[in-house]
Amino acid sequence: MAATGGAKLLSRAGLGGFLQRRCGLWGCGSPWGVQSQQHRQFFWRKWKSSHSVVRQAVIRPAYSVPKIGMMTDEIDFIVHQETIRHNAYPSPLRYGGFAKSVCTSVNNVVCHGIPDTRQLQDGDIINVDVTVYLEGYHGDTSETFLIGCVDEVGRKLVKTAMKCRDEAIAACKPGAPLCVIEPILMEGSSEFRILKDKWTAVSADDKRSHGNHHL
Repeated sequence: MAATGGAKLLSRAGLGGFLQRRCGLWGCGSPWGVQSQQHRQFFWRKWKSSHSVVRQAVIRPAYSVPKIGMMTDEIDFIVHQETIRHNAYPSPLRYGGFAKSVCTSVNNVVCHGIPDTRQLQDGDIINVDVTVYLEGYHGDTSETFLIGCVDEVGRKLVKTAMKCRDEAIAACKPGAPLCVIEPILMEGSSEFRILKDKWTAVSADDKRSHGNHHL
């Protein structure tokens, strides 16, 4: 279990830079360019379709899933089956060599944790990051689960990250610059390192982190 400490919001120059390089995510700004109003409406309808699969078909059934003793591989299996059942495709699978259908980031894993045979333990914090591809568009969101009895500092870390996400969503409105909403908070240092799998980002001091997003 990580030591207590004040949560720090990662700067775009840190993890944000890694996400840009790894996933092709770039800074805020209008994504529409010179596209027509008709094209924008079409995009919105398709995006809502893919995102509805993420929320209803994958995230909601997962609420009762993560528990003490469960392997993150089991979560991956459930997400994969639910995605396929709704005629969608799990976007992470084989993207850039990613071997699984979902990201499961536990405790000191900042993002892009790869499911494996690790069993969830009492006090763990896990973020399940789901992305699906449907009718030409990707829908992406994540949810965080507290496993067993999580200490007060851990609960505050999660609550603060969710508040950042919700306030960012509330700021979205017609004409406002659009960018990825993905607040990532760290208990200790904002430094991180990438593991040999070239995907998993972990805190440099092994303290807990929490990211929560909605695209």
